[in-house]
Amino acid sequence: MVLSLNVSLFHPFEELQSLDLSNNSFEGVYENQAYDTLGSLKRLKILNLGYNYFDDSIFLYLNALTSLTTLILRENNIQGSRTKQGLSKLKNLEALDLSSNFINGSLESQGICELKNLFVLNLEKNNIEDHLPNCLNNLTRLKVLDISFNQLSGSFPSIISNLTSLEYLALFDNNFEGTFPLSSLANHSKLEVLLLSTRNNMLQVQTENFLPTFQLKVLRLPNCSLNVIPPFLLHQFDLKYLDLSHNDLDGAFPTWALQNNTKLEVLLLTNNSFTGNLQLPDDKHDFLHHLDISSNNLYLYLENNNFSGKIEEGLLKSKKLVELRMSSNMLSGHIPHWMVEHLYLQKNSLSGPIPIALFRSSNLLTLDLRDNGFSGNLDRYRLEHLTFVERLDVNSIGIYYSSMLDMGQLSSEERGPFTFDYLVEVEFVTKNRYEVYNGSNLDYMVGLDLSCNKLTGEIPSEIGELQEIPVLNMSHNFLSESIPESFSNLKMIESLDLSHNRLSGQIPPKLTELNFLSNFNVSYNNLSGLIPDKGQFATFDESSYRGNLHLCGPTINKSCNGVEEIPATDSNREEGDDSAIDMVSLFWSFCASDVTVLLGLFAILWINSFWRRQWFYFIDACIDSCYYWLYKYVFNKKSC
Repeated sequence: MVLSLNVSLFHPFEELQSLDLSNNSFEGVYENQAYDTLGSLKRLKILNLGYNYFDDSIFLYLNALTSLTTLILRENNIQGSRTKQGLSKLKNLEALDLSSNFINGSLESQGICELKNLFVLNLEKNNIEDHLPNCLNNLTRLKVLDISFNQLSGSFPSIISNLTSLEYLALFDNNFEGTFPLSSLANHSKLEVLLLSTRNNMLQVQTENFLPTFQLKVLRLPNCSLNVIPPFLLHQFDLKYLDLSHNDLDGAFPTWALQNNTKLEVLLLTNNSFTGNLQLPDDKHDFLHHLDISSNNLYLYLENNNFSGKIEEGLLKSKKLVELRMSSNMLSGHIPHWMVEHLYLQKNSLSGPIPIALFRSSNLLTLDLRDNGFSGNLDRYRLEHLTFVERLDVNSIGIYYSSMLDMGQLSSEERGPFTFDYLVEVEFVTKNRYEVYNGSNLDYMVGLDLSCNKLTGEIPSEIGELQEIPVLNMSHNFLSESIPESFSNLKMIESLDLSHNRLSGQIPPKLTELNFLSNFNVSYNNLSGLIPDKGQFATFDESSYRGNLHLCGPTINKSCNGVEEIPATDSNREEGDDSAIDMVSLFWSFCASDVTVLLGLFAILWINSFWRRQWFYFIDACIDSCYYWLYKYVFNKKSC
């Protein structure tokens, strides 16, 4: 059934100035005198029809609202104007949002070029093809132009150089080709935000030296074939967000970009060829909270380099640093006491105990310490120190530009921000494979991964109180004792990996109450007794239990009849089984005994001449006896 908007309901409200009908399921307008009724709303200035199902036919009725200054039609079914005039009668319109529709016709057919009072035009996420029409030159008052995520192709639109009132220019993710000289924006003295990239890598942004009249706050030029850092950046001092990723830039790390822009919050230089030493920001850079220089040749995403040595206190002064990636290096030593919200230190050579400060931090959202050499008794980390959050939040970069377009707010004080959200990515192992989680997925993903370290002791039973956790990985450690029965409280657990440890005792039968468990691995431990086969455990095969000689049951085709169950280790005993033979200790004990006997014999022979003579007589007698028996054996053999 088509849900139509009955505009006659608004007839008594002729003084209405702002109307928000967003987030409904309207597909059309009830046509009975709709045009006349809307025409009576002579004071209506702001209309929000976003997130509905209106198509192009809505334009006919909107043209009656000649007093409109702000019109939001975001996320509807508009494809291309069916009327000759489009929206051309809305001469007072200052802000127009047609983003996230299906517009594939020319902008001229929308009547947009006739809206000479426009300050804000948002056309992102449509299907606009070919070129921008030259008639956009009529929009001389335009401050915000966003045509990102369309199908624009061909050479870069020269009309951009004529729109000198622009403050915000977004040309992200199109199919532009050829060259674009940044000097064509030299006269845009009000420009604060410039966003440009292509999806086909066919556009080369020329970075010739020129003296700009603008001071940018945001510059994003990824995948623009820059080859060299734009020289005009030497004259920029107000940058808060700078992205020059994926541009084959080489040479020394641009320390001057940090020195010139003390308010810089985000610096993204990933996948270039910078070399030399990395100079971290000093205490003047209190605003920097996101640094990505991964996939370069340096010796802060800092992963996949060849850093070695210890992590020092150099980042302690970066008080607003929220994310630090230093994985896949050769870092050693201990984790320093300073802390960020997202800490990635996997695949290093870090050792020592895991600092309890990590578990006390109320700011910590993401912690990845797998594949290191952390040691110590895990039992020391009690639940009172565990503050794992229930979800991992997306890290919002910040506010860089305020626009008239934000759900039609009435006053400039209430106008919302144009923001750029950089999604925190988390790599986590679930169901025997690593997956990358980001965006809204992180709202539903929590986990604890302490695998591939050298942790000892028993598993704290308090971990069973983390009832919302879906993933727990403690494999490849030296954990002993039994599996805590409290793990049956992990009602939301989906993946539980305790393999490659020294766990003993039975698998707690109460674990069959875990209805969401789809991956279970306790292989290569010292577990014993009957394997549970109820509930989800009926779905696990032999691979979940291999390497446990004393387990039995139908799952591994081993009868429990006559199998002696090995009791769980007494929790008061020292780690290890005193009755078990330690082959390494036996070997060294044997060597020490031999050396002691030989040294004692040598000392006796050296001190006492009588025993020395007796020893030599004994050796001579042994030699004669051996000679006699050898001669007799050879003679007898020849005589046969």
